[in-house]
Amino acid sequence: FAFADSQQATTFGRLIEAFGRSGAVATCCSAAIIDGVVSGDYLIAYNVLGSYALARADENPDIVVVAPDDYTLVLARAALIPRRAAMPELAGEFIDFLISEPGRSALRSANLIVDTNESVHAAMRLPENPDVSLRPIPLSLALLVGLDQHKRREFVARWQAAFPKERDRESAD
Repeated sequence: FAFADSQQATTFGRLIEAFGRSGAVATCCSAAIIDGVVSGDYLIAYNVLGSYALARADENPDIVVVAPDDYTLVLARAALIPRRAAMPELAGEFIDFLISEPGRSALRSANLIVDTNESVHAAMRLPENPDVSLRPIPLSLALLVGLDQHKRREFVARWQAAFPKERDRESAD
């Protein structure tokens, strides 16, 4: 998400600089960040997977998932059937199920999709106009830019430079 976020906002550089100045911590994954919020170690979790956050919000009424007013990146779900799949017909039936109403209901129950046209999840705060502020990450060649080794190293170096090392945070405390 962070790489896609950097492509969406001209203010991304200032955002990570502000995170660094405030003592924010870059952690490996959504679950670890959300655990940090639940334990009280972190005040907010930014750029975490909504499905993880909503699942934890179901368990803990003190957690609320907020989609900011300016924009929120939304991960597109994709399903592919390999040309050499052992049972392509069965795979096709599974995809048909996923896009059917019972399948979409199962995905909603597991917090894997959120329909903004329906009653919104109780623990989620959407902006006034979600059609404008929710921005799907398109399944396009632009996704491959993040896989380019040079671009990836450059982005990761910039990201890591913005955040204090854990030992630096401990010595400041």
